[in-house]
Amino acid sequence: MNRIALDETADSVAGVSTSTRVGLCPLHADHKPSFLVDPHKNLFYCYGCRRGGGVIRFAELYHQVRFTQAVALLHQWRGLPPLLHEAAGFYRMQLHRHAEAVAYLYHRGVRAPELIEHMRIRYAPGGCLRGWLSQLGYQLQTLRQAGLVTASGYDAYMHRVVFPLEGRS
Repeated sequence: MNRIALDETADSVAGVSTSTRVGLCPLHADHKPSFLVDPHKNLFYCYGCRRGGGVIRFAELYHQVRFTQAVALLHQWRGLPPLLHEAAGFYRMQLHRHAEAVAYLYHRGVRAPELIEHMRIRYAPGGCLRGWLSQLGYQLQTLRQAGLVTASGYDAYMHRVVFPLEGRS
């Protein structure tokens, strides 16, 4: 999730300058530009209120919500729910196709299929999500923005047990 560009999110609410990424802080009554966004590190910091972090932390502070609500707001803002739903479904299929993932869960004490479904445990094998989502019509840039693909175009998660997060209203 942190791969949603903070500079785009901050630009939309803070009027941050696109060339220097400095502007008035939207988190407090600011009179001088003290709000900085580093688009390369995807981090923000305000020298006035001394708060900083990534895109999710920015959404938490700006909207005064908890983590899961901030994630849901960012998904809504970027229009990512259908894409992330497709990725979660793909990872669900992969869990059942990769014995090593099931063996790992069994070794960790997660043995009941009902528990795996309830916890929405999935498996990202790597090397195949990008191709599958591209076949469904998703553009590489969208996959990058969603944090599913690296800047080089490779799957962001390889040989990982994953848990999709969903914001609930």
